[in-house]
Amino acid sequence: MLSSNEGIGIAIESFRKGATDYVVKGEKAWRKLIPHIYRIIAEPIRKMGKEYGLGKFSLIFLCTFISVGIIAYILLKIMPR
Repeated sequence: MLSSNEGIGIAIESFRKGATDYVVKGEKAWRKLIPHIYRIIAEPIRKMGKEYGLGKFSLIFLCTFISVGIIAYILLKIMPR
């Protein structure tokens, strides 16, 4: 959870409700967030590679292609005609 509140009570409540980490916004917040973001992106690629036997480059290309398609679809639905 990323928060601007440094209160320990809110952090404890966040952990009780399922948060796995509590990061307070600030200059050093990105250093703590980068490993989490990398794990969120890399884990599905690793799992698909093991399950389907595809190479890392092919999986990254596939995920990029799917992501761009989803973003384009959302933008086309949101933008007025």
